[in-house]
Amino acid sequence: KKIVDIPPSDMVREWRSLKGIDEDQISLIEAEETRLGYRQKIREALILARKNGNSVILIGTGGNAATAMNIETVRQGGIKFLSVLTKEDISPKERDTDPYSETFNEPKYWTPKNQAHTRVHPSRVIKFTGNPIREEFAWDGWGGESLFAVMERAIKNNDQIAGAIAAMTDEAKVDIIKLKNLMTNLSTSEGENLLVRRFAAVNTLKSIVNAMVIDGDDEYDQKTLNFAGLTDIQNIAMTIVSGMADIPVTRLWGRSAAGMNATGEGDLRNYYDNIRAGQTIDLGPTISPLDECMFRSALGGRPDTLFYEWNPLYQMTETEAATVEKTFAETATALANSGLVPDTALIEMVKGGIIERGQWPGAEKAYAEAKDEPGLIAEPTEAEIAE
Repeated sequence: KKIVDIPPSDMVREWRSLKGIDEDQISLIEAEETRLGYRQKIREALILARKNGNSVILIGTGGNAATAMNIETVRQGGIKFLSVLTKEDISPKERDTDPYSETFNEPKYWTPKNQAHTRVHPSRVIKFTGNPIREEFAWDGWGGESLFAVMERAIKNNDQIAGAIAAMTDEAKVDIIKLKNLMTNLSTSEGENLLVRRFAAVNTLKSIVNAMVIDGDDEYDQKTLNFAGLTDIQNIAMTIVSGMADIPVTRLWGRSAAGMNATGEGDLRNYYDNIRAGQTIDLGPTISPLDECMFRSALGGRPDTLFYEWNPLYQMTETEAATVEKTFAETATALANSGLVPDTALIEMVKGGIIERGQWPGAEKAYAEAKDEPGLIAEPTEAEIAE
């Protein structure tokens, strides 16, 4: 479950920043995302795709579902709903075999289960693929398989090792008592009952006096298992699972990094870089048609200047953020004192840096509303000097 859930959750956790439009338009888009459950639906579709191989989001805009949806005609409030569906809910039909077609190798239409006469045009369906099948022997319209198909052996091996270690704990300490004529005494029910009663009394005495009290002719010994090395075996199995899932051990298993001075920060950064690659290469293009509809449904149209950037997954601590700001301010001061950069250019550069880093809430609005007057970096005027 964690292997399936963690990457999709991280893909939408910090979401994205809308650029090129004013704050009122950003608020409208965010409100539309909330109304449609946009991030939750995308996360659910990604999880189901990893779990089952594929999933789809059905765009509900009203009208005849069998006809192509013209994105340009979507007006404010045009999206009525978004539905996340799996192979159990909808089926692809008729492969497009025209290599010159934009939908080559994709289904010509989709049919909801139990509604054989209902057709849904592909333009209304956004398909998500979990683990792509590199070589398809038979077209099924989906093209993906469950992540469990490649993870099964590693997961089962890890589970088997954990189960074996758990079973060994029951045998960690075993008392061994040698008795004379044991088999002869067990040959009769009376002898067996006496033996059971005898050791019930022995265990009672052991609990009371914390000592094993036995007959002088009996021999007592104790066998303990050596668990040395089992931890290493389990750790190797856990690491293999993490490697195949492409999730750091610290993130998947919730454990600290191993090794001297190890923090796991490097592994986490590599993982976040991989998530960013998935956002840019896979998720962004996949939801692009859905975004176009959603922007129009929120604003009634799509501004040409609108674009977005994925927010960073790695969040700096307050100490790290303060260090960055201090270094930035010192660099700006040094450039101002050196005279290497014109004042007006340096002011714009500092403004851009403050806004882009996002460490100062409301900075962009404050700059927009501020009067056009020189900042501290600019040289004072003669009147200011006289005053």
